[in-house]
Amino acid sequence: MPSVRAEFYIKLLTDPNPNVRQKAAYALGQIGDQTCLFRLQEALTREQDADVQKVIQEARAKLEA
Repeated sequence: MPSVRAEFYIKLLTDPNPNVRQKAAYALGQIGDQTCLFRLQEALTREQDADVQKVIQEARAKLEA
């Protein structure tokens, strides 16, 4: 189960503002909570913004390392 802090950023992955989603994905990568990998994958499958997709992929790679 993700930490409370991670849950906060997970919720922001669905924000209408792509800048907020991008910062949330980055923060999840920094937090280092591997339980967020599934949520990041979900976000990646629905994300339309290429810049946000890139940050989500980078966050996933960081968590998988």
